[in-house]
Amino acid sequence: MSKVLCIGDIALDVIVRLDGQGLSQLRYGSDTPSEISTHGGGTAANVASWLHEVGTPALLLARVGDDSVGEALIAEIQDLGIDTHKIIVPSKATGTVVVLVDESGERTMLPDSGANAGLSESDLPSLDGISSCYISGYSLFNRLSHDGVHRIFKRLHSVGIETFLDPASVGTMLKFARREEVLQSIPESDVLLLNESEAEFLSGESDLEAMLEFLLRFARIAVIKRGELGAVARSREDALLISDILPPRIAIDTTGAGDSFAAGFISSWITNRDLKESLRQGNLVAGRCVELVGARPSNPKK
Repeated sequence: MSKVLCIGDIALDVIVRLDGQGLSQLRYGSDTPSEISTHGGGTAANVASWLHEVGTPALLLARVGDDSVGEALIAEIQDLGIDTHKIIVPSKATGTVVVLVDESGERTMLPDSGANAGLSESDLPSLDGISSCYISGYSLFNRLSHDGVHRIFKRLHSVGIETFLDPASVGTMLKFARREEVLQSIPESDVLLLNESEAEFLSGESDLEAMLEFLLRFARIAVIKRGELGAVARSREDALLISDILPPRIAIDTTGAGDSFAAGFISSWITNRDLKESLRQGNLVAGRCVELVGARPSNPKK
């Protein structure tokens, strides 16, 4: 069975749950009681983990520092049975993200890309047996990786590998450049996966259909994730808007919800090419993710 290559970040997530209070209740200059735990994270690693969970083979391109955190993160992925193409970057620390989670499960992230920065086409593994590739915008909109990611897209397109791009967050895009420059920096992909705030930022529109119409300039299929409202999508070949509603869930932690949705969508799409069903599977996997603390499926070995 062919594999999905996952390119982007692997990181240590330090999750800070502000039990019973929101971010506005942080006591600046003092103490705010919280529950803190550490988990494997990073967009590409999360997608690879959920792909494996739903039975789709994945290969993770992972850049880590020469440190104990990197060793532990790679070991965790490999213990799950996920293939990795490991790049050790001696001069950088492994990526770390501090995640603040409020009482509603909403997360606010403070990322340090660390060794994830500097990704280039020379980091690519052999593409034999690779049918599809997920690429995170955290790499695309990193100044040290941007040109390398564009060359990676060219390489993937040249050998006919289907590409799935997630532009990352509005905060990441704004740090990279102004909106006009961001739009000029988005490579053509087969499927564009993004949340509603990212779609609104890129398109400058507030209507879902107008957002999708705009986003189809960059991909054959555009998918907008809407959190508890589910997801919508459109393709260039069909003007019909496709939608699916997320089953009711009590969100504990929304960290990784978009990554898990991507895994469910990709796994279904590469199998059946049914857009409605792929949205449904994405929502089902995302629903499982938000019921957990952390961005990954539970590791039975822990």
